[in-house]
Amino acid sequence: MLNARFIEDVNVPDGTILSPQTKFLKIWKMSNNGSITWPESTALHFADGERMFNNDLIKSSLATSRSNSFSDEEELHCPRCTFYILPNRTSCEMCGTNITRREHENRSDEKPKIHIGPVEVGKDVGIAVDLQAPSKPGKYVSSVED
Repeated sequence: MLNARFIEDVNVPDGTILSPQTKFLKIWKMSNNGSITWPESTALHFADGERMFNNDLIKSSLATSRSNSFSDEEELHCPRCTFYILPNRTSCEMCGTNITRREHENRSDEKPKIHIGPVEVGKDVGIAVDLQAPSKPGKYVSSVED
């Protein structure tokens, strides 16, 4: 069994009020606090709650070990140190965090999953996901399963 520990919301803290249907990038910082390296197949799977994804947003919602993926239109900032990352760079010049861009699509009837990939024991990973606030105002919580 894999173990993970939530460290922090890198952006958009819990309780943030967003207008209905606002598109936003959410980044969580997690740590592998287990006793084995997470395998390449490691992914977060949407489990329950309001579905805050759509096909346009899911295409750019991948993160890999110590890296993040953003759509080409996004301004890149390192999830570790928030330093601006120039387009076409593969790592943060300030702290060395790797940045990757990958495509991924889920069919609209599937539960979205966010690929993470391998993470060594004791290492942190930034997980970036493009989301969209629901159309009806309210308090929404989503959960994931590994």
